[in-house]
Amino acid sequence: MTAYQRNDKGEWEAVWEPFPVVVGKNGMACIKREGDGCSPVGYFPLVQAFGMEQAPSVTMPYLSIKGLEGVDDPDSRYYNRLVHSSTITDRDWESAEQMEKYAVEYTWGVVVGYNWETPKPHAGSCIFLHVWEEPTRGTAGCTAMDLEMMRKLVFWLNPAKHPHLLQAPEDIYKEMRSVEVP
Repeated sequence: MTAYQRNDKGEWEAVWEPFPVVVGKNGMACIKREGDGCSPVGYFPLVQAFGMEQAPSVTMPYLSIKGLEGVDDPDSRYYNRLVHSSTITDRDWESAEQMEKYAVEYTWGVVVGYNWETPKPHAGSCIFLHVWEEPTRGTAGCTAMDLEMMRKLVFWLNPAKHPHLLQAPEDIYKEMRSVEVP
């Protein structure tokens, strides 16, 4: 992965040297489905940060994972949302990831805005950037990296700059990067 930002001339420049990441254990998919083990291909907004700390000084909107659940039940009105279940009086899901159980992987993370604006049931949910379990083990569909890079990324991201993730296999990436990004 490489992080880019625009300089004063409006040109893209790398922020850091490229760094290793892992994606879904089944690779990437242009058409993602719930539970397929693939990371989505595309250009997605980075929506909010989350992690173990209660209130770090980050500029992204932030949620502590204490009591946080990622709802992956396609029949729920909360599908593809992070919720503090103790605040939900009309709980309607059968399946959700209890994020505290993954305290190492979710020490720091960022919600990828895949299927986010108007979630389509069964299209995939709870796609994050987060800390990897191991540098050689794929994820359930997220993109993961080492702890220090994930921390640097969380503290670097600024919602005023409209951060996005462009993620694709190399051949598709080459096609996508020729499109002008706002």
